[in-house]
Amino acid sequence: MCRKLRKEGIPVAGRKPKPTAVKKLEGNPGKRKLNTKEPIPAKGMGLRLLVEVVWLQSFLMRTVHSW
Repeated sequence: MCRKLRKEGIPVAGRKPKPTAVKKLEGNPGKRKLNTKEPIPAKGMGLRLLVEVVWLQSFLMRTVHSW
């Protein structure tokens, strides 16, 4: 079983919280106050990650099919 541990070796409980942007898109289903102090990623970071993932997928497909 793989558990995530804090620096002190204590297991982390529960799920990671959803980003505020996702909660807004879903219409804030829990009706709780949204986090206004959440850091906003730099512009283009999501696009850069998407490009890297697409490149990696295409690379792996070429590698697998070249066997």
